[in-house]
Amino acid sequence: MSPRHPAALDPIAVVLVRPQGDGNVGQAARAMKNFGLSRLLLVQPCNVDTDFCRQMAPNAYEIVERAEHHTTLTEALAGFEYVVGTSRRIGKFRPRFSTARALPGWLLPRLTGDKTAALVFGNEADGLSNEELDVCARLVEVETDPAHRSLNLAQAVCLVAYELFAAAVETPGELSPHRPASHGILERMFAQMRRMYLEIGFLAPQNPDAIMRTLRRLFLRAEPDEREVRILRGIMQDTEWYLDHVAKTGVRDGYREVAGHGQPRAGTRREDPAD
Repeated sequence: MSPRHPAALDPIAVVLVRPQGDGNVGQAARAMKNFGLSRLLLVQPCNVDTDFCRQMAPNAYEIVERAEHHTTLTEALAGFEYVVGTSRRIGKFRPRFSTARALPGWLLPRLTGDKTAALVFGNEADGLSNEELDVCARLVEVETDPAHRSLNLAQAVCLVAYELFAAAVETPGELSPHRPASHGILERMFAQMRRMYLEIGFLAPQNPDAIMRTLRRLFLRAEPDEREVRILRGIMQDTEWYLDHVAKTGVRDGYREVAGHGQPRAGTRREDPAD
């Protein structure tokens, strides 16, 4: 008996970053339809309105036609709660790596309510850059023989999609009620964090990403929700205000004395920092 379409896959989108071959995009769309995925996002893609792309996506070209086009990866990921990148360059990213086979056990229980996830694939020549891998909460490697590890873009999409499909058609496990902050909210927090830590000298100006990469990994692993992010940003906002106060007055007199016994200053909310 053939399995029915697993609704557990509906919140999952595929993101192709700078794909170079229209045929590869078509084949990726075909693989998506084979395994229950229908939402495609394209970041700076090649021309996909071609006969060859249509030929490579038999009965699946509508996925390409409906694809959302974006100029940056950050823009494409803004509304997703979970971002999963794919790469075969493990190196310093090892703590966030898992196999494609292990991915469903981590991801599917988290997709409750209207939470969404993005599977991010790099281009055929270079894959995802280090900066693009930095924004991914989880990284996945499709295991292959060490003698020839490289996969075609559409092959990678197919294998990851298959693992999710195979797990989703089975009896679902326990679902998680936790809703982490979206990618866009986290990115604004990281930008504020970077700015403040550069100002106080905690980050080395010549290489701030060395420590920021570790901080990103810490917070992405913790999966803070929106309220927790607002609290963290409120702490940073008050810290920035205090640093400015000391710079202007030369007096380190403490927040309680300056702002009125720990109460928020007029016109501000402790959990609603400005961007």
